[in-house]
Amino acid sequence: AASDVYKRQASDGSVTKTAEQLFVHKNTVQYQLRKIAEATGFDPRRMDHAAIFQMALLLIPDEP
Repeated sequence: AASDVYKRQASDGSVTKTAEQLFVHKNTVQYQLRKIAEATGFDPRRMDHAAIFQMALLLIPDEP
Protein backbone atom coordinates (compact mmCIF):
# COMPACT_ATOMS: atom_id res chain seq x y z
CA ALA A 1 0.00 0.00 0.00
CA ALA A 2 1.12 3.54 -0.59
CA SER A 3 1.09 4.29 3.15
CA ASP A 4 3.57 1.43 3.75
CA VAL A 5 5.82 2.81 1.05
CA TYR A 6 5.71 6.27 2.59
CA LYS A 7 6.28 5.04 6.16
CA ARG A 8 9.36 3.09 5.14
CA GLN A 9 10.61 5.87 2.86
CA ALA A 10 10.25 8.37 5.69
CA SER A 11 12.31 6.20 8.02
CA ASP A 12 15.56 6.77 6.14
CA GLY A 13 14.77 8.52 2.85
CA SER A 14 16.39 5.85 0.69
CA VAL A 15 14.28 4.53 -2.18
CA THR A 16 16.65 1.59 -2.59
CA LYS A 17 16.47 0.58 1.08
CA THR A 18 12.71 1.04 1.10
CA ALA A 19 12.40 -1.25 -1.93
CA GLU A 20 14.59 -3.87 -0.28
CA GLN A 21 12.51 -3.77 2.92
CA LEU A 22 9.26 -4.14 0.98
CA PHE A 23 10.70 -6.76 -1.42
CA VAL A 24 9.79 -4.67 -4.48
CA HIS A 25 11.73 -2.95 -7.26
CA LYS A 26 12.85 0.61 -6.55
CA ASN A 27 10.78 1.83 -9.50
CA THR A 28 7.70 0.52 -7.67
CA VAL A 29 8.59 2.70 -4.70
CA GLN A 30 9.12 5.71 -6.97
CA TYR A 31 5.76 5.02 -8.65
CA GLN A 32 3.93 4.81 -5.31
CA LEU A 33 5.54 8.04 -4.09
CA ARG A 34 4.55 9.74 -7.35
CA LYS A 35 0.96 8.49 -6.91
CA ILE A 36 0.89 9.95 -3.40
CA ALA A 37 2.10 13.29 -4.79
CA GLU A 38 -0.52 13.28 -7.55
CA ALA A 39 -3.34 12.39 -5.16
CA THR A 40 -2.44 14.93 -2.49
CA GLY A 41 -0.63 17.73 -4.27
CA PHE A 42 2.29 17.25 -1.88
CA ASP A 43 5.44 15.36 -2.87
CA PRO A 44 6.66 13.15 0.00
CA ARG A 45 10.16 13.20 -1.52
CA ARG A 46 10.44 16.92 -0.76
CA MET A 47 11.59 17.70 2.77
CA ASP A 48 9.13 20.56 3.24
CA HIS A 49 6.23 18.36 2.13
CA ALA A 50 7.43 15.31 4.06
CA ALA A 51 6.68 17.11 7.33
CA ILE A 52 3.01 17.26 6.37
CA PHE A 53 2.93 13.50 5.85
CA GLN A 54 4.71 12.90 9.14
CA MET A 55 2.03 14.88 10.96
CA ALA A 56 -0.74 12.99 9.14
CA LEU A 57 0.78 9.63 10.07
CA LEU A 58 0.76 10.64 13.72
CA LEU A 59 -3.00 11.11 13.48
CA ILE A 60 -3.67 7.72 11.88
CA PRO A 61 -3.89 4.91 14.44
CA ASP A 62 -1.70 1.86 13.86
CA GLU A 63 -3.45 -1.21 12.57
CA PRO A 64 -4.38 -3.70 15.32
